[in-house]
Amino acid sequence: SLPGSITSIGNSLWIKFHSDTDTTADGFSAYFALSVTHCEQTYQATANRRSISSPNYPASYPGNIDACVTTITAGEGQQIQLVFEEFATEDHSDCDFDYVEVRDGDSSDSPSLGRYCGSSLPGSITSIGNSLWIKDSSDSFFLGRFCGNFGTSLPGSFTSIGNSLLIIFHSDTDTTADGFSAYSKH
Repeated sequence: SLPGSITSIGNSLWIKFHSDTDTTADGFSAYFALSVTHCEQTYQATANRRSISSPNYPASYPGNIDACVTTITAGEGQQIQLVFEEFATEDHSDCDFDYVEVRDGDSSDSPSLGRYCGSSLPGSITSIGNSLWIKDSSDSFFLGRFCGNFGTSLPGSFTSIGNSLLIIFHSDTDTTADGFSAYSKH
């Protein structure tokens, strides 16, 4: 009878085949699948852009990724910009199999900014708040990869309704930066 599936506890599995001279048989064949069922990363976004990528990048990500979650947080009042530079996942009309899901917040309950799959680069994604929650998931059939970068983004333009606009700039003593510049169009 066939033995059931064997799953290693760590990152290696040793198999020993032993045979004596009493019986002749076909032997055995086996296959293996790399399984990443859960991984979690947390980053602090700054003006200095940092890389983000699929597990094993630049090699293909493994199959059967159940919940690889990355949370990126910026300072209060800052936004995060995420830009993909390479994107190749299994294509499906509803992105049901391999996908990257991005949410505006720090949990799976945060508002969705999109679920992406296939080989088209998603456009630049900017958070509304100061955190992004990113989940990548895969089945066991198509193995792809993705990479990108993230950092804090400049707020968009502001337009006054009347004839004045108040901008309040707050700084603490934790970080030294260039500050900001503004201009007025008449």
